[in-house]
Amino acid sequence: ECIEQTDNCTGNKECVNQPGSFNCICISGYEPDSYGNCKDIDECKHQPPVCPENSVCSNTVGSFGCECKTGFTGDGVSYCIDNNECLLGNTTCARTAECVNLPGSYRCKCADGFTGDPSINCTDIDECTNITTCSDTSECINTAGSYDCTCFDGYFLNSTNQCQDIDECSTGAARCVLNAECSNEPGTYQCTCVEGYTGDGKLLCTNINECSEGTHNCASNSRCTDTIGSFKCSPCLPGFKGSPFTVCEDVDECAAGTSQCGDNSKCQNTIGSYTCICADGYISIINVKMFPDVNECLDNKDICPHPSACTNNVGSYECTCIEGYQMDGGKCVDINECSQGIDNCGGNATCINTVGKYNCTCNVGYTGDPFKQYINECVEPTKACLPNSECLNTVGSYSCTCKEGFQETGDQGFCENINECQPSASPCAEKAVCEDTVGNYSCKCEPGYQGDGYNSCVDKNECNDTGSCDSSAKCTNLIGSYECTCKPGFTGDGKTQCDDIDECATGEANCDADAVCTNTDGSFICNCNSGYQDNGFGGCKDVDECAITDICIENAICSNTVGSYSCNCDSGFEGNPSLSCDGKNSIYCTRIFYIKILFLQQEFGKCVLHYDECIIDDIKCHDNSACVNTLGSYECRCDQGFVSASNATCKDLDECAVLPTKCLSDSVCINTVGSYECRCKDGYKGDGATGCVGENVDECAAQADLCGQSAQCENTLGSFKCVCNAGTTG
Repeated sequence: ECIEQTDNCTGNKECVNQPGSFNCICISGYEPDSYGNCKDIDECKHQPPVCPENSVCSNTVGSFGCECKTGFTGDGVSYCIDNNECLLGNTTCARTAECVNLPGSYRCKCADGFTGDPSINCTDIDECTNITTCSDTSECINTAGSYDCTCFDGYFLNSTNQCQDIDECSTGAARCVLNAECSNEPGTYQCTCVEGYTGDGKLLCTNINECSEGTHNCASNSRCTDTIGSFKCSPCLPGFKGSPFTVCEDVDECAAGTSQCGDNSKCQNTIGSYTCICADGYISIINVKMFPDVNECLDNKDICPHPSACTNNVGSYECTCIEGYQMDGGKCVDINECSQGIDNCGGNATCINTVGKYNCTCNVGYTGDPFKQYINECVEPTKACLPNSECLNTVGSYSCTCKEGFQETGDQGFCENINECQPSASPCAEKAVCEDTVGNYSCKCEPGYQGDGYNSCVDKNECNDTGSCDSSAKCTNLIGSYECTCKPGFTGDGKTQCDDIDECATGEANCDADAVCTNTDGSFICNCNSGYQDNGFGGCKDVDECAITDICIENAICSNTVGSYSCNCDSGFEGNPSLSCDGKNSIYCTRIFYIKILFLQQEFGKCVLHYDECIIDDIKCHDNSACVNTLGSYECRCDQGFVSASNATCKDLDECAVLPTKCLSDSVCINTVGSYECRCKDGYKGDGATGCVGENVDECAAQADLCGQSAQCENTLGSFKCVCNAGTTG
């Protein structure tokens, strides 16, 4: 009944023949209702869901459609996987922003140390505008995305990354002269001349003459004697007794009975001495044998006119002008010492005459004792100091001081070279070598360190120097040295040579049994054999070629095999499945114009007219599809690279997400309209489908400022990385 169409199956029903009868059943996509009709099944309400996760189900009349949500890709029927927009590079993130992939979407964010709208631009944050970013003993230097704290002069970075004061006095870095003491201060030091010396401490410390300066503590009526760096107090002067450091008292010779006054005389004590006075009725008889002399000066105090002095002589007296006066016509007149040039004013002083005397005053711009004549003994050859010493002129004298770098030896004033490089007191910084020279020394940092040698020697980062290691080696900075290690995939000493290891030849490659190993510079590539694809875990899995649309010809069935597939003519058809599969015992009738007549003996037993609707009816299929004639009908089949959509249209097939492509592990699959292409990843070159070889571009050598300060750039295969220097983090 079903073939002869004598059944009464209508309205979404199909006829099923049975012995002696037939049944009407609902066609696929329909189910019977309570009235015996066939109603559409809403597959989208089915549980469990008929569509995979991350897809949208659309019910249609007699069927349904599954389509991946936005941000996901796949066939919509069996799977929908997340699109990694960050990896594909089709984001709206700014060049200075980072892309963060999310399920079905992505997010743009500014990297650490940057701020702004990540979709427009991310600008560097200047951390140095915050005064608390670095300590008060360091300077803040802003860098791209970060900052550095650099210790001020006089400080060094200790093991806890803190700026610690350098004790120049204990390390020997201070430059104080002889006879000076060093005192450490935060970030610097001070040189102070020791007691008994004066100067700035860094250039000169000269002896102080405490005796002439009046800064000694010798008692009055004792003698002060200057010494180098000090002074000494001599015993009390004659006529005095006591301690020269405390007090010298007058000796009363009269009371002590040590005077030498004669008979008929009286002893009278004076400061520091005594006098003998004749008793009443007696006169002094000095060298007078017969007649005692009369002292006219005592008998008549006004015997001489003013300003003169009476001088008693034996048997007479004499009037003499006092100091500052001279006799002129029997009178004492003032002497002008200034005009006569008999004054004792010193250099750079002016003489001013007064009555009976004169005065000396320092000229404008000068200070000191105007009555002293200063002699610079240092310019007189007879006062020359010994070799390696310096002459220092002092008030009324001079002194010889050993030059810097020399010290006095013995009591002859000889100056010998000071060996500043003695191990017990090296003036150089730690990790520096001291070299003694005549009168001086030099400090040089040890190999592997850098600095001035005097104040500091810090570790030198040899890895910043081009050529320290082979281009295929990793440089690791060490304290005072460095180490070169060949990168993975290379062998050698690291410094002069790093040769590529052929992992394919040595058997180190761990390629899958169904893959081919290809050696590359520093690595290797495992390419799955034809008929296999990457399983996502480093291995190869069989490709189900039968899942690809129209891989076999019409009327042929695809059978998947391990690593390949086969096409066999469907039941009821025969022929070469790679060329054509025709109905068994079919006879082709004469082709009339565009009419194709096919006689199917096993079914009809007669010749039926079969025409091509695609040509006769001028069927217009949607874009990206073509009309294909079928037995008794036609269909619109999507072009290669396109798949059917829910609205009977053809949409682009994302081969990168759905099908096993021939792209390699070092390439990226890029979907195109109706096809796809394989592009090698950054740092690799090739066609993407047959081979990608690492270019190993040395980005570190090409651009010097890729990494921040206190970091070194390390080249990697296809990229680079920044590594903080030893002792720093970031």
